[in-house]
Amino acid sequence: MEGLKACKNCRWFGAIDSYFPTQGICRRHMKTVHMNFVCDDWEPLWGLTGKPHGG
Repeated sequence: MEGLKACKNCRWFGAIDSYFPTQGICRRHMKTVHMNFVCDDWEPLWGLTGKPHGG
């Protein structure tokens, strides 16, 4: 379940769409938005459980 992320701005949390791992449903706007576009504070619910990219 590494697709679970939470947005502090939208208070939304859940599994990110499998088709678009970089997108999520914004509960406040009730629409699909990019995590880095509208929801800038998206972060893993369980913290960084996976290994960092690039290192």
